[in-house]
Amino acid sequence: MDEEIVGRSAELEVIERFAARLSGGPHGLAIQGEAGIGKTTLWLRAVAAADAAGAQVLQARPASPEVRVSFSALVDLFERVPDALFAELPPPQRTALEVALYRVHASGDPESSIVGVAVLHAIRLLAADRPVVIAVDEAQWLDRPSRTALEYAVRRLRDERVGVLVAERVSADTPADSPADGPMGDDLPSFLDGGGVDRLVLGPIPVGALHHLVRTRLGISLPRPTLLWVHDQAAGNPFYALELARAWGSSVVPGERQVRGGTLPTVPPSLHDLLRRRIDVLPERTRELLLIAALSTHPTLDVVAGAADETAESVAELLEPARAAGVIEVAEGGALRIAHPLLAATIRAAASSVRRRAGHRRLAELAADPEEHARHLAAGADAPDLAIAQDLATAADLAATRGAIAAAVELLDEAERLWPIADRAGHQRLLLARAERIFLSGDTMRAHNELDGLLRVVEDPATRLEAEILLATVIVYDGDGRDACRLMEDALTRAADPATQARIHARLAWMYEHDLEAAARHSRLAVELIDPDADPGTYAFGLMNAAALELQLGRGADVAAIARGHELQERSGVWDFSTLPANWAKWMDDFDRSRDLNEGYLERSRQMGDESSVAHLLGYLVELECWTGHMDRATRLADEAVDAAEQTAQPSYLSAALARRALVRAYCGRLQDARSDASRALELGEQTRSELLEGLALSVIAFIEMSFGNVVAVAAAADRALAIVDRTGLRDHVMLRFHADQIEAHIAVGDLPLATALLERHEARNRIAPRPWLLVTGLRCRALLTAASGDVASALAASDRAIEALTALAMPMEAGRTWLIAGQLRRRAGQRRAAATAFATAEAIFEGLAAAVWLDRTRREIDSLGLSRGPANELTPSEERVAGLAASGLTNREVAARLLISPKTVEATLARAYQKLGIRRRAELGSRLGPRP
Repeated sequence: MDEEIVGRSAELEVIERFAARLSGGPHGLAIQGEAGIGKTTLWLRAVAAADAAGAQVLQARPASPEVRVSFSALVDLFERVPDALFAELPPPQRTALEVALYRVHASGDPESSIVGVAVLHAIRLLAADRPVVIAVDEAQWLDRPSRTALEYAVRRLRDERVGVLVAERVSADTPADSPADGPMGDDLPSFLDGGGVDRLVLGPIPVGALHHLVRTRLGISLPRPTLLWVHDQAAGNPFYALELARAWGSSVVPGERQVRGGTLPTVPPSLHDLLRRRIDVLPERTRELLLIAALSTHPTLDVVAGAADETAESVAELLEPARAAGVIEVAEGGALRIAHPLLAATIRAAASSVRRRAGHRRLAELAADPEEHARHLAAGADAPDLAIAQDLATAADLAATRGAIAAAVELLDEAERLWPIADRAGHQRLLLARAERIFLSGDTMRAHNELDGLLRVVEDPATRLEAEILLATVIVYDGDGRDACRLMEDALTRAADPATQARIHARLAWMYEHDLEAAARHSRLAVELIDPDADPGTYAFGLMNAAALELQLGRGADVAAIARGHELQERSGVWDFSTLPANWAKWMDDFDRSRDLNEGYLERSRQMGDESSVAHLLGYLVELECWTGHMDRATRLADEAVDAAEQTAQPSYLSAALARRALVRAYCGRLQDARSDASRALELGEQTRSELLEGLALSVIAFIEMSFGNVVAVAAAADRALAIVDRTGLRDHVMLRFHADQIEAHIAVGDLPLATALLERHEARNRIAPRPWLLVTGLRCRALLTAASGDVASALAASDRAIEALTALAMPMEAGRTWLIAGQLRRRAGQRRAAATAFATAEAIFEGLAAAVWLDRTRREIDSLGLSRGPANELTPSEERVAGLAASGLTNREVAARLLISPKTVEATLARAYQKLGIRRRAELGSRLGPRP
């Protein structure tokens, strides 16, 4: 078939390369150009090449009428996907995708992003079997929900065997009503990170290629002067040139002129006029049927017949002149396709507005899809009509349940246009519904403005109350949370029924970040008003939130409430879940349980496409893995968390992710990088006016400065963090752990009275709600404080108790710092050998963490002792300690757990010990080491 594509040899080579690379990971091909330049011809060749290469091609060829019908392109793409694939998707993804594709009826209102997650999962499942190509022709007519889902999926491709093939119109006349923000092909590089993208921007074809094209397509051979004239007038555009040649050959274009000795037709003023004249010569009834086809979303012989009161057979007969003229194609099964989008646009423009509206009304009667039915009704209306507006509102609800929030907003815009002014109450309820959909679509600024306008005119008390509740929620994301709380408190005074009161109390408990006493009060009131049997998910959230607030207010740990809330939440099977059980386990230093729960929640959030929760949960895991010494995983997750937060475009998520990445970098000794991340995190926290985010950033800054040894800066950052969180009413800062650094810094600068007061608060927290971290760091700080007061014996006793308490705390950095301080105190007491042993233990721990700054500090302490490290074959204190535990019968993993170092560090230390002792087996350790003290 190469002879049918002329003048495009370089482009064909790119297409062959695209097909050849399908097995090598994600790759894209964008074919772009003006209307009629030959994009679809090359796109079809690329589809055939991919099919020949063994790929499964998912095709969509949207047309202008489909641009407003949500998920119409996605329906086409998944038309031939086997049913078995849907069964492999996780339940929420399967439901969302099947609802979007009209495979099942909607039973809820899912998050729109779940559809994108489901598309990604489905593509990965298909690509596991053989390469997959997502092929979209005329991409400028992609409906927005389909485009959003495809962008979500393609952006996350990594090494899957997936090709993306896009053909789209890109020129000055790119359709204004296209839903896309820009050409999809231009965005492919950002969607295919790590992959390659070829872009074909089609220009004019050569004169020789045009000669071949005219001869093979039209069966005529133009004289050379005529051919040159056609090429010049068409600017090398194949479609335009064929139309001119067709007009010349059939004498459609009136008028003649002399060019280079030949008689040529006068060129029409525009391609539209030329196409219009091509349509005008067809029989009137044929033109009427073409109009119905051009207005229809999915034209078929049966659809056109139904709208025109004809039989399918008579329609086929009446359309024959158009088919013979190359205006329309009749496919197998009766599907109709107008030969080119420009022809379809010309057919619609040629008809009067009266005929177009009449055509839309007839198509509305036949449309089974409520959304398509409502859109045709709206296009057929020439005046406000309550029934049509209500149909549009109903269609908007259905679009939202399919995850097409943007389409729902468009439908409500149409409904608002057609809503009679006389129905003020109904119109205002419609505006409220539209504002809610706008907010859910992510456009908080527009939602805010819409609600402000509504509240200036709204009359119905119930509508006003709901508008105020929604506006307060919007303000939390788009303004000052204090303003939101004031608005909600006012709304609460006018809420009559318990269900609405409970909803307001629950939201206030979430909004009162700056006043935890108020948050706790509203949380308790919400729980009292919620029936746990009728709404277990909401009750569980309220119950656990109340327990968390009570803990933070210093009133103890209600473990039973968390356990009951977790059980209720899991039993109810809700996907809108609370992550508090995982956070609670982390606050209580039960890191294994916290990790298990967090990873389960993370998987749920990914399946739902909940980007904000993914960013938060990754951040929690980063902190947890950092604390527990799994630095490789912490580093990887930290970068992933920042990437996920940046994709949400929400400064609060990014602030938390940057703060936690700063902590990881500080642990690993990348202090300047850590400072940069932490500073940016603090700026974003200040921007959002979030006390928690500011406190988190400052607590990390305190640790960074402690790593530098800059105790004055540590005290400044930690004092500021304490002042910020104290303003919220916090008494137990469960999410922040800057307190030990703060106390140590004030001891180091000599402010013992303040250090004493801070330590007493720290110890009181442990008495109210005991936790290993509070105990270890409290004893460590008590040892430093008593030593600073001159009581070295008491300091040593507190240090020894801190070391004993380390067995219940799986935080290697804290263990290393505790052993380091123990060594310093023992050295001060003149116990140089005991100090060396303590320093060696700290050295092994910091070495296992790859904590270069703390390792260097510890080695300087060892060198300052002035003790000989012994001959080359003598074990160091750390080697001796590890070898002794191994000789006692402990496994490498058990030794690592006892010393709070990694199994790899144990393995490397034993290897050095074997070499020095001249042995090869573990069994020989006991005899070579001799009796152990």
